[in-house]
Amino acid sequence: MRVLHVVPSLSSDSGGPARSVPELCRALSLAGVEVTLYAAWSRGDSLTIDRTREPFRCEMFASSAGRLGASLELYNGIRSNSTEFDLIHIHSLWNPIATMAARAARASRVPYVIAPRGMLGRVCMQKGALRKRAYGLLFERRTIEGAAMLHYLNRNEFAEADRSWFKADECFIAPNGAAADIGPIASGGFRKRFPELMDRTILLFLGRLDRIKGLELQIEALELLAATHPRIVWVAVGPDAGDWPRIDSLIKSKRLEAHAKWLGPLDGYSRYEALADADVVLQTSHHECHSISINEALAVGAPLVISHEAHFDCVESSGAGFVVERNGRTIAEAVERILNSNTLAEQMREAGRKLARERLSWERIADSVIKEYRDIISRRTPAIGQANFHRSPFAAAGPDERKDAAIDGQAPRECPYADRSGVQCL
Repeated sequence: MRVLHVVPSLSSDSGGPARSVPELCRALSLAGVEVTLYAAWSRGDSLTIDRTREPFRCEMFASSAGRLGASLELYNGIRSNSTEFDLIHIHSLWNPIATMAARAARASRVPYVIAPRGMLGRVCMQKGALRKRAYGLLFERRTIEGAAMLHYLNRNEFAEADRSWFKADECFIAPNGAAADIGPIASGGFRKRFPELMDRTILLFLGRLDRIKGLELQIEALELLAATHPRIVWVAVGPDAGDWPRIDSLIKSKRLEAHAKWLGPLDGYSRYEALADADVVLQTSHHECHSISINEALAVGAPLVISHEAHFDCVESSGAGFVVERNGRTIAEAVERILNSNTLAEQMREAGRKLARERLSWERIADSVIKEYRDIISRRTPAIGQANFHRSPFAAAGPDERKDAAIDGQAPRECPYADRSGVQCL
């Protein structure tokens, strides 16, 4: 089986798909799939992978004409090599890379899968709504309706997808995974790299500094915690997506400069060291599709305090952390419970590693995705019509583990990772 994956960017500044898509490609390669990865890039980008050390082939497309030019180069690359692929898996929407990759697949009569990765959700669709409406009518409606299947990361992504403007294709659920070879990570490496953190209580945020991440809530919680924990420090690790000036101003207005530090982006093993040395990891987004940083925190074994909007309820039901309302006081109270306990943090670390090992295995996720690939390739034609969930091997087995949901009059099959209480995990 020969599968091409397409992702808009592999830049370390570009967000989760630049990390999760290569992880999926690695898992598929190890399962015997012949994988190729195409991505656009700009000269000077720091990449999330080392192409010379990957088990799959990776080609980068750049152009002096920018992203549009790179998308045309990628289109030509697919058209020239279309006979080398049995299927194309395109990650993302609303950008020329995804649009032109889908167009090339249709022109070459190669079936393709679209993974929106949150790009059909309410929050995303509200941003630049008029531009998206026009782009959708001109391009993206055809992109989606021409797909053999849509790939959602979890039930919530499916539930929130705005499907009012296109025909609902067949779809399947396969979440992001967590690398099995991460841990255990020896503690102390991150603090040695940044000696000013050596004897501090670290609240860690790992991700892009973007307004959607709700970082102001973390600063509000920090203000409350600093009164009783004088050695506490909020550490942000990640690229600035435009929100740092606002957060920096908030920190200064609250006179918390001695309790806050932005380190910029860290890649690879350094990210895991930061998680291993964190006393608590915070994720307080207004909305998340499936957070890679939460996956990484679970795999390393870092206590978590996350918002309900992360849609990761099994963090709390498994004992790996707390899921809270989005306000500074509630966040601070959850952190306080962890810091004031002699045993809770270690229990959360163990529970997180167990959750990642048992439910977020890339090996199992790859097996599930391969079954969907085989079904698509055997048909060789797009199946446009009423949305239909394909059963996943991750789905709960017993009737008491099922969570029925009627979405747009349709009842999806069992949701992957539903726990025995019926609470959605992913």
